[in-house]
Amino acid sequence: MKTNQQTKMEFTMGNQEQKSIVEEIQDNLIKKVNELEKREIKFPDYTQQFEELKAIIAEKAVQYPTEHIQRQLEELQSKISVIPEVIPVRHHLDPKSKRLLSFIVILILCSVISVCIAISMLIRNRELKAGADKFFMVRQKHPDTARWADTTYQANPHKAIAEADSLEAAAADLAAAQREAKEKQQASELARQKLEILQGHKRQGRKKTN
Repeated sequence: MKTNQQTKMEFTMGNQEQKSIVEEIQDNLIKKVNELEKREIKFPDYTQQFEELKAIIAEKAVQYPTEHIQRQLEELQSKISVIPEVIPVRHHLDPKSKRLLSFIVILILCSVISVCIAISMLIRNRELKAGADKFFMVRQKHPDTARWADTTYQANPHKAIAEADSLEAAAADLAAAQREAKEKQQASELARQKLEILQGHKRQGRKKTN
């Protein structure tokens, strides 16, 4: 029982405190409102500025009367009506533009030629490197032959190249002759085999008739 009474007393005391806080807030608000009502709100006087603005508007109205403005609008409307709906546009090149285009075309051609020369030189360098590598391999395998090639070329390059060309031509002719002889040998071998087959058939035919 005592605990219930204590809780009721605490609840009533809390309500009283809340009421006192609310009343205090209300009093403060009432004081603020009263202070605001007592204050005098003063608006600035713009009468002089309005008079100056009216004078400027009247002056401009005198300088630009309504008839003048209407006439200008009519002239503008007539000019607008004269403008065609589709305006033909003609493109033409200025001499400076032609020079610039010619310079660009020449520059592109020079760039293309430079790229082609660079590619051909790259291919040639690869071929030379391949030849040098092959000669290095020959020198490692056949040092005497490589020494002969070095001494012969250093003594007379043109004569060495001519001799190499003649040797290469002779080697090509020899290879062609060998290839032709081999083909003829193969052809004769085939002809001989065909002859033997025909002779075999002929013999078998004679045996059957006997």
